[in-house]
Amino acid sequence: MMKTLIYVGKVITPLDEFNNSTIVVDNGYIRKLILGFKEEKGAELIRCTECIAVPGFIDIHIHGFKGIDFSSAKEKDLVRASREYVRTGVTTFIPTIISLPHDSLVNVAETMANAIEVEDLWASIGGIYFEGPYINPKKAGAQNPEFIRKPNVKEVEELFKASRGFMKVMALAPEVQGAKDVIKKLLDLGVIVAAAHTDATYEEAMKAFNLGVKLCTHLFNGMRVVHHRDPGIAIAALLRDDVYVEFIGDLIHIHEGAIRLIHRTKPLDKVIAITDAISVTGLPDGEYELGGLKIVVKGGISKVKSTGSLAGSTVTLDKVLKNLVLRVGLPLKWCIRILTLNPAQLLNLSDRGLIAPNYRADIVLMDSKSLEIKAVFVGGNKVLSNI
Repeated sequence: MMKTLIYVGKVITPLDEFNNSTIVVDNGYIRKLILGFKEEKGAELIRCTECIAVPGFIDIHIHGFKGIDFSSAKEKDLVRASREYVRTGVTTFIPTIISLPHDSLVNVAETMANAIEVEDLWASIGGIYFEGPYINPKKAGAQNPEFIRKPNVKEVEELFKASRGFMKVMALAPEVQGAKDVIKKLLDLGVIVAAAHTDATYEEAMKAFNLGVKLCTHLFNGMRVVHHRDPGIAIAALLRDDVYVEFIGDLIHIHEGAIRLIHRTKPLDKVIAITDAISVTGLPDGEYELGGLKIVVKGGISKVKSTGSLAGSTVTLDKVLKNLVLRVGLPLKWCIRILTLNPAQLLNLSDRGLIAPNYRADIVLMDSKSLEIKAVFVGGNKVLSNI
């Protein structure tokens, strides 16, 4: 692989910012970050003084894209998704599976494990996220109540085996009967435990966090409503500095004021922006199906036809970034961090999420004003370029 020099107007690592700098990429990794312009004989030079270079985005919570439903996708579908989704600046994604019958989940886990090891992926598949089936039926949202069931340690062991260890996250309702034993088993297996679709009280949430629940899935959505005398799990998660929160950044699922609250409340390293995108993302408005439920997409907003509940989103991470910076008015450096380094650290993907020596050369170049994606590099390979 040819050495590549990427000269840009700004680099956001995202721990630091540097103007007019050169990123030296060799053999798939970042070797140096040099202040100023550097040219080298025999090396490819990419020059964009109107560009900002940032680490590749990491989407830890996505259910599908352009007609591909990750809960039923075949290996070839996942490969296609990796090539399509990279256009949005995502260089690593975690396919997220909704509640299904156990046999179906086992089959999905096996398919995902096979796809993760495919060599010609563009955006990498960084693991598997199981959002259910051990959730609270009261907070099912767009998940099919038919497939929701009590936590089961044996099922978890079988899913972990089927995933060949690629089970990264399992989300459950920590207050339901049997959850405590499953949480302990997941922690023994090295799986991140998230709280999701939950009616947990503040006190129940704190007990779960003390037990080892590390992540709160799509904060404010699919959980107990906040009340000043009954703050619930959302407020508990905001107050716990050791707990990660993820939020859907489409400005539909939560108000921009709630996003500002997250920004002001949570430690810098404990916030992750997600899409929660479903298979209709990138498709026109119309009627579709999600997990056996009829959904309607109108104006890009997806809802369950029978209940009117929001059913995932149709947003992508490049649009999330624009929402947070250009509409909510949050600092670009913070927004880049919650799309890159924070998810990498949560998932223990120690070779990505940062523009620094010896990190994988997953790099996105964006227009400095519009934040439009101009180029994407995955492991040093230029997979998209509009420069």
